[in-house]
Amino acid sequence: MTGSERTERLDRYLARKGLEAVWFARPNDFAWLTGGDNVVSASAPVGVAAAGYDGERVVVVTDDIEAPRLRAEELDDLDDAAVETFAWHDSSLAATVAEVSATPAAADFDVPGFETVDASSLRQPLSDGDVETYRSLAGDVARAVESVCRGAEPESTERAVSADLQRALAARGCRVPVALVGGEERAPAYRHFTPTEAELGGYAVASVTAERDGLSVSLTRTVAFDPPAWLTERHA
Repeated sequence: MTGSERTERLDRYLARKGLEAVWFARPNDFAWLTGGDNVVSASAPVGVAAAGYDGERVVVVTDDIEAPRLRAEELDDLDDAAVETFAWHDSSLAATVAEVSATPAAADFDVPGFETVDASSLRQPLSDGDVETYRSLAGDVARAVESVCRGAEPESTERAVSADLQRALAARGCRVPVALVGGEERAPAYRHFTPTEAELGGYAVASVTAERDGLSVSLTRTVAFDPPAWLTERHA
């Protein structure tokens, strides 16, 4: 999706809601608008920067620690983006957004006095460019998972294979919120087989969710060493 396509969707949203601005700090929403990554802590639901659109331009708000890196490495897709900073020890992301934003406004995170926006409706449907980005991500995820599965052995532990999956995906620029591995004993017993020190045994199932560029891919693969008859029949 081009920048103009994104801003056209946002223009329609602002007009429909009677708002002057809309802000995004959740990582997938920030990536959708800016093409950049605002994640430092993978466990945090909100990133270290927020991107706002007011009908004319995109503004990024972040603290004075993160601003130099974001300008240099994460905002290449925004030719004229302004970056507003605040002292990390003196304010917060939400407070600074509330201070600099035109109002009324909405945000995908808690900002005093702002409405809430669910950006999933703005990101869909995927544009042709987004589809190509998704296909590239899906291909990388498949190659990473299948490579790890081919290298696994019956004596490999579930945790070791899960760690290998996370390393392989991280090397391709992905965050990995889910990396489940279940061996012969646990895979048929549980829907979500969080990895343990159990060995894989005759077969294993690996299931991952990987994120990159604001998009997510979920994928499952089965690797068979000495599978039970029912597994062979099921996949014949």
